Amino acid sequence: FALSVLVIILWVLSVILESDADEEIAAAEVIVEEKIEPILETKTSKPAPPAHKVSEQKAESDGYILISDIKVVHVYFAIGSDIVPLESVHDLRPVIDFLVTNKNSVAILSGYHDSSGNKEINQEISKKRAMAVRDFLVVEGVGLDRLILKKPQQSQGSGTAEEARRVEVAVATRQ
Repeated sequence: FALSVLVIILWVLSVILESDADEEIAAAEVIVEEKIEPILETKTSKPAPPAHKVSEQKAESDGYILISDIKVVHVYFAIGSDIVPLESVHDLRPVIDFLVTNKNSVAILSGYHDSSGNKEINQEISKKRAMAVRDFLVVEGVGLDRLILKKPQQSQGSGTAEEARRVEVAVATRQ
């Protein structure tokens, strides 16, 4: 857990260093104060969960079977952003724990966008969002060779605009 918090802090600092905008620096400071400090004060590290019973379901993905005991995680993004929101760290934890303890498993990541704006730009931001989630999982200890970026047939997400701007993370095993 401490590694996760450290990764988030380093990510926030990298955003600050890459940015010249005072508003983004202030937003990063608020994130640290409101999100990270309370977590550091209240969380204790927990042991990894036991390996899950694998009930498998055929996936449309080439050569993979989805593991249905692990729910598909949706990581939602702000408009025009490819920065993994801190709120998603909690949602990704079961996926990370499963992938770390089950070396034959992989994560399939697919990025989606909402209907506003230019289609080509939206498709690119969808890809960048999926890559950002992939990079976060790598920092959390999942091997890059076990993270698969899969372009969906339709990159415009369903639901409200907020629900459409997402990356779906599904856990699967190789056939």
